[in-house]
Amino acid sequence: MNLFKGLIKCSCGKNFNYKNDNGIPIYLCSGYKNYGSKYCPRNIIHEKDIIEVIKMHISQVSLDREIIKENINRIEVDGELITIFYVDGTKSEWDNSKLLI
Repeated sequence: MNLFKGLIKCSCGKNFNYKNDNGIPIYLCSGYKNYGSKYCPRNIIHEKDIIEVIKMHISQVSLDREIIKENINRIEVDGELITIFYVDGTKSEWDNSKLLI
């Protein structure tokens, strides 16, 4: 299930696409997927990591598409730096290479 459809943008300007990678939901930059590593480095985000960061920020036990639409404005990825922009004007940032959830 693609919880974050249309919300995750890469620094190359392309959207991230949902992929089920052997049962693990991930998001992959479409610029990398369509044009290769010369266009964009292979940025991958695990859905569980995004969910955990959002749940900590908005104090939710679980997330569904409706809660995400009500609370998330956009998600930007610049290399390993991931920033979630919330509707209320706040944001969460983390370094994906150092995420320990």
